[in-house]
Amino acid sequence: MKKLLLFSALFCAAMSSSAQWPTSLDEEPVLITPYTMEDYGDCVLTNKNGVTYIVQVKPDNTTMAGRIGINYVIGICDKDGKMKTSVEKGKETGIGIHAGRSWTVVNTIADLDRDGNLIVCVQDCRNNADPESNHPGYTLYKVDENGKILFESDFFDGEIFPEAYGFRVAQTTDGGYMCCCCVHPYDGQPDYINVEMFDANGKSLWQKQYKDAAYTYSWPWMVETDGNDAIIVYAHGSNLDLRAKRLNATDGSEKWDVRFYRGGFDTTPIWTHLRVAPSPDGGVFCSWRDDRKTQGWFDQYIQYVKGDGTIGYPNKMNAVQVSYINTEELNGLTTAQGEMVHNDKDHCNYMAYRVFSQGSQTWNGIGVQKIDDSGELLWDEAGVDVEEFRNNLAVGSISVQNAPDGGCVVFYQTGTHDNAYGGKNSYAAKFTPDGTKEWTRKIDNHFTYKVSQYSSPLIDNEYYVVSWEDRRDRESTMSGGYDRYAIRFNADGTFGKAAEGITTTEDLRYEGAQYFDVAGKQHAAPAKGLNIVKTPFGVKKQVMK
Repeated sequence: MKKLLLFSALFCAAMSSSAQWPTSLDEEPVLITPYTMEDYGDCVLTNKNGVTYIVQVKPDNTTMAGRIGINYVIGICDKDGKMKTSVEKGKETGIGIHAGRSWTVVNTIADLDRDGNLIVCVQDCRNNADPESNHPGYTLYKVDENGKILFESDFFDGEIFPEAYGFRVAQTTDGGYMCCCCVHPYDGQPDYINVEMFDANGKSLWQKQYKDAAYTYSWPWMVETDGNDAIIVYAHGSNLDLRAKRLNATDGSEKWDVRFYRGGFDTTPIWTHLRVAPSPDGGVFCSWRDDRKTQGWFDQYIQYVKGDGTIGYPNKMNAVQVSYINTEELNGLTTAQGEMVHNDKDHCNYMAYRVFSQGSQTWNGIGVQKIDDSGELLWDEAGVDVEEFRNNLAVGSISVQNAPDGGCVVFYQTGTHDNAYGGKNSYAAKFTPDGTKEWTRKIDNHFTYKVSQYSSPLIDNEYYVVSWEDRRDRESTMSGGYDRYAIRFNADGTFGKAAEGITTTEDLRYEGAQYFDVAGKQHAAPAKGLNIVKTPFGVKKQVMK
């Protein structure tokens, strides 16, 4: 009994003095949002300090007198994997940002500023004078790492719209926020874009519109850049040409306006596949898929607009085709889920994407390509296989992040189509700068129905925070809600955070130290795996390889 009590005390001391992230596949990931039967989706973002925000949108029809009610709730997980907000399955937990009447949730957006604060955009009907009107408006909230609301500001003075979508925000170098959204008038007039500049405290500085009686302005992105500017990328006209404008944060004046692609999209909404990211020279990289050959399948493309407004790739508006997957033997293959990241060290973009058959979508694979800043494909025309194209492969979420030594890490979910409930596992694959797959790691050992996996950018040049939703408590059914879990995944393919003063590679034998395994058995020296170590400096965890 004394031995058991001693071990319990040691183990509790070790756990309370160290990180909560799991250190192996045998440990449960951190629960960061509870199971709820109804949840209209969430957004997960990890800031530069390793703090993870989870913005959930939850229905609430009990307090709105029969009207549709929406609660915006924030969860916060610190850099050590400890929840700052409570998490309990089956209960509404987290920090309530706003509860109000609404009818749409697809426009919810959240972003991070350079200080690690969260910018949340809420779309609801709070500013309707007519209680029967369903016209929504936007409100911005700035929230710090402790959940404190730093400001609350209505977009366009609280103006309401028949329908608005595509809200985006970018921080300028003076600390302010340039925001945009698209408005669908419902009166036969084309869609238009509203832009507004707020200072760091949420005070409105100026507003402007891009509106034309003959041509639409739609699907905007707002991207921060060098200088006190931001770049808005959007589709224009009935052919959905892609354009970019560089706007000065002081007064909204245009520094340049360039068209960088002429049409070619299918009926799939652009926002589902257009991706936009800042370039090192103050411009933007944009990627999308299209069927410009009108053959019924889609390839990935990437374009570069430099900070001075010129097109960076030599083939100008044709863009660079990233995936060349169709041959005489493999006609009908198409791509989707393209995700990209720019690597300043390698002077390139890495793009990962799903490959599948138009005729039989049980045939799937995952590819990754490296495109240098001049537009050259560096890993062969077909790219490199993350997962080989094959039958009965089901592909879930895909993301790609930079590796600390150059190269990239692709995070993805795969399973099999013959599993009745869509079971998947989560993986990470590391690629060196020359396209060699260095390793593949499973990052969750529980085969279950998984969706919506996110990975953070590389933090402190050491690790990523990866989260996903799954139903591990409800494996036998596809009904009901999800739990969201998270892990710390290190750039070397290991898990968790080593306790301070203890490494995962050295056998540190302190004089007078006592070593215990997780079962409470004492050893003369550290054993392979997790050890609880009582040292002259306190009780710590030690992981031995």
